[in-house]
Amino acid sequence: MNSQTTMLQLVDDFIAYRKKLRYDTREDRRLLHQFARFADERASGEPLTEALILQWVGDGEPKASPYRLNALRKFVPWLALHDERVVVPRAELLRSVRRIRTTPYIYSPDEVDALFDAIWNTNAVKWGEWPRASYAVAVGLLESTGIRVAEAVNLDDEDVDLNNGHLHVRNSKNLPLRLVPLHASAVAALQRYRDRRQRYCLRSKSRAFILSYQGRRLSAQNMQKFFMLTRKVAGVPFRLHRRHPRLYDFRHTFASRHLLRAYRENRDIGVEIADLSVYLGHKNIANTYWYLSALPELRVLCAERFRRYAEEIHRGGRR
Repeated sequence: MNSQTTMLQLVDDFIAYRKKLRYDTREDRRLLHQFARFADERASGEPLTEALILQWVGDGEPKASPYRLNALRKFVPWLALHDERVVVPRAELLRSVRRIRTTPYIYSPDEVDALFDAIWNTNAVKWGEWPRASYAVAVGLLESTGIRVAEAVNLDDEDVDLNNGHLHVRNSKNLPLRLVPLHASAVAALQRYRDRRQRYCLRSKSRAFILSYQGRRLSAQNMQKFFMLTRKVAGVPFRLHRRHPRLYDFRHTFASRHLLRAYRENRDIGVEIADLSVYLGHKNIANTYWYLSALPELRVLCAERFRRYAEEIHRGGRR
């Protein structure tokens, strides 16, 4: 390898390589670029060493250390294949660091009803009928489909296929495209919104399905602002696990309730989780299994099913 090649160039090559394999590189890109600038400043042209890695990790905040090491976990072995001078550090230094996920807020059906009532009736903001309609349909999509907030606001009109009853979710977090089927009640609500939009936004040139009162694409920031107000009006102001309930928690609620129904109907949970993982657009099915711990009722059902399984094994009923 050319000794004049900078670490920043190598990081860019690595990111391009990962992109070709269709990996999401957004999470590690910022940290890898930070490391590259640090390495080019401290040891320009020199091979990567464990000492340099430890210097960079120690240069940041202590709480950031695991994430800095995690960002280098795949880059360092790749670099070693391209530069024979690199000695891969100890395995324990670059071991995977799993982030502890905060317990989600699961909305009850009564809270969901109260939120929709608040959207239309709150006087906390002087918004007219159209902004409320756009906000209501956006929240309705989150609640009925489990898609991400960004996926909802990024939907173009052509992505909402009401004739066939599904959404085209494009360029999401882990997939370039996935189809999300819609319940008949959701199709009817989206059709009512589309009809109303044609009356209110005749001059709009935006391709977006959900429009603001200005005829532009509804922003996630405005959604969050209105949600903060309506949540308090609806009586859901609780602070849980160091943060308030969020719009994203509709996704957690959707997944958890689906698995709860599957358990109560005695379905094959392995199949249900595999299907749900694809539906939600998860890259790793382990992220879907995490939802088994989101509801106390789910944990009880999981424990009960395992108890019956263990008793059957003990009696010799399965091998």
